[in-house]
Amino acid sequence: MCAMFSEPNPTLNAVLHVTHSSTSSLRDIGELVAEDEGLSDIVLRFANFRQVGIGREVDDIHRAALLLGANSIRYIAVVHELMGRASQIALKEKTAVAFWEDCVRRGA
Repeated sequence: MCAMFSEPNPTLNAVLHVTHSSTSSLRDIGELVAEDEGLSDIVLRFANFRQVGIGREVDDIHRAALLLGANSIRYIAVVHELMGRASQIALKEKTAVAFWEDCVRRGA
């Protein structure tokens, strides 16, 4: 089966569910993100990107969740999953990854 059409990772499913739930908190979202090292790294990078010029580094995933909010974390989780799948595509692997990285930069 093609990597693009296999089941998404469980963390993405959980993040999508929690970010759509009216009873979930940003702390709940932060705890889910913290379970996935790759997603945590990207969320922290986005949070720190927003802090440029303020001089305060964000090194806590819960603080990053507060700064970014549920919608941003949902979008970051989806893009993280897509980038992971794009890197698995055998055809022009480097081109696919560069395409998604450019999409993320333009969307930020």
